[in-house]
Amino acid sequence: MGNLIRLENKIFFNNSTSELIGLGSTSISKAIDYTAIDGDFVLVTTAAVNVTITLPPVATSIDSIITIKKVDSGAANVIIDGNAAELIDGAATQTITTQWTSITIQSDGVSWFIK
Repeated sequence: MGNLIRLENKIFFNNSTSELIGLGSTSISKAIDYTAIDGDFVLVTTAAVNVTITLPPVATSIDSIITIKKVDSGAANVIIDGNAAELIDGAATQTITTQWTSITIQSDGVSWFIK
């Protein structure tokens, strides 16, 4: 078996066969507002305060995939906000209100879309 090559900490190839092994992601837990980066899997605890996860600029995030998940039963919401005036599926924000609910978002370099 060939060596494993890691590109940009996200894509893994078998060096001898050039076979794609997998795509990496970064799991991060947040209980405060946060600006996501490409590949993030954001686990959000809200308790009694809304938490806003801001997406990076869409123009510099071509093919980026970000997943945001509410992991607690707190009364507050997770608010997903596009960068500046950017939209997510045509809306300024998306809101997660229920524990264990997640939204996966992908950029085409022009807009953010829910997968």
